[in-house]
Parts: sequence; C-alpha cells; structure tokens
Amino acid sequence: MRFETIKRKSEFNRLYKQGQRKQSRYFTIYALENDQLMIRAGISTGKYIGNAVVRNRIRRIIKELLRKCDLTKKGLDLLIIAKKESVSATYGQIKQSIYHALSSFN
Repeated sequence: MRFETIKRKSEFNRLYKQGQRKQSRYFTIYALENDQLMIRAGISTGKYIGNAVVRNRIRRIIKELLRKCDLTKKGLDLLIIAKKESVSATYGQIKQSIYHALSSFN
C-alpha cells in the first residue's frame, strides 16, 4: 500500500473536525476516507512524549508500519497522535495497536 505524509495544517484540522476517532492505549487515531488508493498520514508526537530522539523513534515505527500495511483496500487519511504510554511500548504492541485501529476503520 502506498503511503504519503500529511503536512498542511488545513488537512490536520479537517481530520480533527470530520474524521472518525478511535482510541487505544498508545494512540488516538482520526480517520477519513479519501478518493485515492493510498494511506495519507499525519503523525503527532508532542513534547510530553520525551526528547527528540524518543519522538522520532515513535514516528519511524509508525511510518514503517504504515508502509507495510495491507489491511486497507481503500484510501484513508489518518491523523495519529501518540500518547505518553507509547514510549514504553514494544514494536509488537505498537503494531497490534495500529493494525487493530486500521481494521476497525474498514
């Protein structure tokens, strides 16, 4: 599945207002269908998560999982907001959390 990054504030705001929200132990995820056959995602990791090294580690893991994702047959715009608990999560726990949320949006 193709993956692209959302960077514009207007797209983030559209996801906040119109997107369907799912919460897990590690993330809050907003999703909205798009007309493209790809996942477009914005990832938010605030300073409450930790220093830049920790925040970038979480972002890299999420991006890698989205690149490997074959769960969706339609295009989705995603906004993934990391929670403080995601710092202590293993790769497997993050993977399970993201894939469970994505499967619930289908």
